[in-house]
Amino acid sequence: MDFLLDALDEIASEIFFSVAHLLNLDLDIVFVDTTSTYWEVEVADERDEPVGDDEGTSPTESGARAFGHSKDSCDGLPQVVIAMAVTREIAQHPRTDYVAQLVGANLYRGTSRGTTVELTTGGTLTTVTPCDGDVLVAFPPTAVSLHRTRPGGSARNTWPVQVSVLEGRGTTTRIQLIGDPNVLVDVTPAAVVDLDLAAGTSLWAELKVTEIRTYPT
Repeated sequence: MDFLLDALDEIASEIFFSVAHLLNLDLDIVFVDTTSTYWEVEVADERDEPVGDDEGTSPTESGARAFGHSKDSCDGLPQVVIAMAVTREIAQHPRTDYVAQLVGANLYRGTSRGTTVELTTGGTLTTVTPCDGDVLVAFPPTAVSLHRTRPGGSARNTWPVQVSVLEGRGTTTRIQLIGDPNVLVDVTPAAVVDLDLAAGTSLWAELKVTEIRTYPT
């Protein structure tokens, strides 16, 4: 990670050239994440010491595989760091669970008939745009509201859920909910107190059709 931070300007320039110039994509916002994987070998690659000075010279590195922290709990094997950059278009229309997790979106696969999507993981969602065939369905965790009792109103997507995990994230709390479908929801700490949320709490989830993005697989 230190090496990536030291090389940030060079990496950003390369991303911009590859994506904006070659692919003509919008780059007003880019999401970046890193992970690691390991090699089933006992020795690491030979590495040069990072080269840098007060004038901001970019670092260099000759070997990719090096010992370090492993997210797979394999610290005894050489690691390689993998970085991924995602544009706004990809963030709004993720196609893999990894990208959805990176940008913080709920992503489902299903079969659409008109405005009803039958999800492969269980449950159905009503959407705005009618279509037929296999689709992906995405919406942000902020699009879901939680209630102690079944809500009324115009929202056509309501289903019972149960709190699995609560994770504090500064000014918001990310809640993992079990239901048909499972869903991630972001709420304020005040809402956690008002709803008296804890693992095992039973709730109703509410999602407006206008918050859902549906697109072909």
